Amino acid sequence: MAKPSSRILVINDEQLELREFVKGLNAAARTLDNPLGISFLGATTVKEGLEIIESDGNLQAVLVDDTLYKVGNNSKKTLQMSALELVQRITRLRPELDVYIVIAQEKEDDVVDALFTEAVDGYFYREERDYRGIYRILNAQIQERAR
Repeated sequence: MAKPSSRILVINDEQLELREFVKGLNAAARTLDNPLGISFLGATTVKEGLEIIESDGNLQAVLVDDTLYKVGNNSKKTLQMSALELVQRITRLRPELDVYIVIAQEKEDDVVDALFTEAVDGYFYREERDYRGIYRILNAQIQERAR
């Protein structure tokens, strides 16, 4: 029997941070128990993320950074879409996906209060780089759903 393939999408507009996050999570997936074949991929824009969500049937979960910006005119950063709007679009598109938010620890109260009225399954702190811990939580959640 072929090993299952499960993917988790990370949406973060900071390219270096995204690359480090995806690389760390994939390293954890390779070194820890991974019966569902979990791998991670990244998207730097809301548009790219939503395209992947629509087209990838093996996608099981999404990690969304709570601040998604794009560089506009004169190198000014403007908000692409609020995390709240993105979570709502994801749940309309694919309600079966687990959605997690990556937040700054100092903004925890504001973000958690706003987002947990939506279909958010959990959150991780941006400052913590415990990729093995994050992977274990996501792996357990996906295995639970698979049962």
